[in-house]
Order: sequence, then C-alpha cells, then structure tokens
Amino acid sequence: MPVNVTTEQFYDALADDYSRAVTRCVPRYNEMLSSLFSYLPNGFAPVRILELGCGSGNLTLELCRRFPGICIDAIDLSGELLKIARARTNTVAVNFLKEDFRCLDLSAASYDLVISSI
Repeated sequence: MPVNVTTEQFYDALADDYSRAVTRCVPRYNEMLSSLFSYLPNGFAPVRILELGCGSGNLTLELCRRFPGICIDAIDLSGELLKIARARTNTVAVNFLKEDFRCLDLSAASYDLVISSI
C-alpha cells in the first residue's frame, strides 16, 4: 500500500477481509463485543442508537439482535465497508452514513445510546 494513503483508502482496501482480520487480530473479539452490553443498565431500552465506525457491521448485527425494532445510524468513513455492512444487516432499521464521525455536529438529545467498538 502506498505511503500517502488516507484512512478512507486504507479501510476501503481492507474491506473484503475486514471481519476476518479483526477476529484474527483482536484476541477474544466476539467476547469483547458481547461485553459492551454489560455496561448498560438492566432494562435499558434505547429507541435511537448512533454507532461510530461500524466497519463491516459486526456490532451493528449484535445491536439489531439485542434491540429489535430500534433505529440505528451507523457511521463509517469507508464506503466499501458500508456496502458490506448494509448487505449483512439487510434491514431498514439501520441507516448507514458515510461520514467522518470526528466532524459530526449532533445535539445531545439525538440518541439514547452512542456506541463503538475498537
């Protein structure tokens, strides 16, 4: 890969192998994803969730499974990863947005939960 690659270009190039790479390179990755939910209060029932850096949709799928019927805005810088995440989730409950989350300007009351992994 060339030296002057943007973050977007890096993740676009890695997109096809991203899920496999993250589970191979991050020890106990699936356990880490599950443990994120242990930090939420018992009975927590969000309506709107913002997921920062959704990648290929691993956490997105888990959010959909744990909170059926919610609305998720899933943001990633990589258009290629968003295509994969969209195909994997296959639901209208998730709005995929190609954005740099460092530049978001949201009101504090926009979401019930803001979440990210890695």
